[in-house]
Amino acid sequence: MAIRIAAILAAGLVASVLLVVIRDIVTTVASTSVTGLILKALLTPSSKRDR
Repeated sequence: MAIRIAAILAAGLVASVLLVVIRDIVTTVASTSVTGLILKALLTPSSKRDR
């Protein structure tokens, strides 16, 4: 049971890291275009936008 929980946690950690990396790549590649700026605004967490 503990092994299964550890595997689920590890998979979630890997997935979240992959999402952050993909988001960073997309925003870096597209940052020069208008679409990139819109994507960056949509992907930025609201807590960062409020400051």
